[in-house]
Amino acid sequence: MASPSSPKPTTPAGATAGPVSPDSFDSAQRTIASLEQELIACQHLVALGNIAAGIAHEVNNLMTPLLARADFALASGSTAEMRKALERTKVQVERAVSITKRMMDWAHNRECPLESCNVLEAVNEALATVVRPLEKDGIALTVDVPPDLYVRARRDLLIQVVLNLILNARNAMVHTPASLKVTASRNGTDVVLEFCDGGRGLTQEQIDRVLNPFLAGSECRGREWQGIGLGLNVCRIIVHKCGARIAVRANETRGCTVALRWPADAPSGSAGGA
Repeated sequence: MASPSSPKPTTPAGATAGPVSPDSFDSAQRTIASLEQELIACQHLVALGNIAAGIAHEVNNLMTPLLARADFALASGSTAEMRKALERTKVQVERAVSITKRMMDWAHNRECPLESCNVLEAVNEALATVVRPLEKDGIALTVDVPPDLYVRARRDLLIQVVLNLILNARNAMVHTPASLKVTASRNGTDVVLEFCDGGRGLTQEQIDRVLNPFLAGSECRGREWQGIGLGLNVCRIIVHKCGARIAVRANETRGCTVALRWPADAPSGSAGGA
């Protein structure tokens, strides 16, 4: 009894395919390797584009309040106000330089050393950077962050993430004053820091875009959304590089909540880790 023969491979058109020559196989492998290198290069260009846009966005966030503070100090004619303006300028210019350096390090795949950072101090510093109190825009601010929570991060970058999320929340509520709640708690080996606003919210499409490194920051439904997309994309980059996670969800009523899940740490100089 004849043994059944194995089916011969066929082409898409249904014709019987002939044997593959070694030369054809080697050529296909070279083509695949070349395409893989091109893909890696494209991914690097996307990362560089996101980082460049992010640097511009962050510098703008830091410099804009300085103009308002400088104008106020000059108009007041007060030496004390001018000194305050110069002190804040020094702090924020140093932070802008530091953030630019960190993000360029990431663009070249260089490591960023982490340190123990107090979460409440980062939140308070970000609020000081905003300059204009949220209450003046009709936004009721609630901060519920225990003073003994620490995370493993870079202090300047943690402050920048918090600042971005506060500014995004304020922009979402500028025409519909509501509330912003900033809360933090320990959850296992992590600290969960949440920003819950009552603004206009984000659609699922927008949430998907800001969490996608190839789509975040691209033009989508106007200039206001594009700014929010860039800000959240910068947060995503920083959070990822610090070994943390970010999630965005729509609230049941209105607005949205951004949750940061950051590896907890012990205060600097304490015995043992978190």
